[in-house]
Amino acid sequence: MQGDQINFGGKPVDGYPGGMGFLGSAEEVSSINTGADYANSLDLTYQPKYLLEFQLNDPTGLQNVLEAPYKEFVPGGQTASGYLEWNYPGINSNNIVNWRLRVLQ
Repeated sequence: MQGDQINFGGKPVDGYPGGMGFLGSAEEVSSINTGADYANSLDLTYQPKYLLEFQLNDPTGLQNVLEAPYKEFVPGGQTASGYLEWNYPGINSNNIVNWRLRVLQ
C-alpha cells in the first residue's frame, strides 16, 4: 500500500462530492480482531477484511454529521451500536499520517 493514493471518503452523495468519509475511534475497536466481530459490533451488513488506523495530519475538516442519506445513519455522533463516529468529507491518503493496516481474521 505504500506509495499508493487512496480515496476512502466513499461514494459521492448530495453535498459531499468527495464522499462523506465516516471515521470511528481506533481505541474503541482496538480489541476487535475479526471481520465478523467488527460487523456485529458496528451493525454492518458486510465483514471487512482490513482496518486502517491512522492519525489526521490536520483535524480541522473533522465534523459531527447531523444527517446522511443512509437508512443506518443515527444522528448524534454515534453509530447505531453506540460507537463514536465522525465525518471527514473527501478524506484520502494525503490527509493521514502514522497509518497502520490491521488484517482482520
